[in-house]
Amino acid sequence: MRINGKKVVDATKSLRITITEQDATAGKTKDPGGCAAALAIVRGYKKQGATGARVHIGRTYIEYPDKFVRYETPKSLRAEIISFDRGNSPKFMAGEYSLRRICPSGRLNARPKPPGPSATRNTTHKQRRIARVRHQIEGVRAHGANR
Repeated sequence: MRINGKKVVDATKSLRITITEQDATAGKTKDPGGCAAALAIVRGYKKQGATGARVHIGRTYIEYPDKFVRYETPKSLRAEIISFDRGNSPKFMAGEYSLRRICPSGRLNARPKPPGPSATRNTTHKQRRIARVRHQIEGVRAHGANR
């Protein structure tokens, strides 16, 4: 996977970010690269070489000169993003958030489970699957890393 020609790698360690009131007031709604969380990441990790960040509902990408590092966006930050993007007078809550590393099954090169019946399931009778409706969140930033 590549973003703007740079390779995307999964994070190996979790990361802690601190969003300040200044970040909250300077952040832009519906902009993954200009929201309060992205500004806080760049401000807090500039010494480590971070040049940019994109904070999405499910994933967060931190840009370095040669690559993007991918993290899982925590539920607490996800709720703030939704509230921030939808609000008439947007307000991002200041505080500390933890960006988690990607779990092994969600990594970029994770191998899918092989198809086949389970050893404990009776395979003589077919089971009906109920189609589930996925809830689509509207009124927030665009989905995906490439804009």
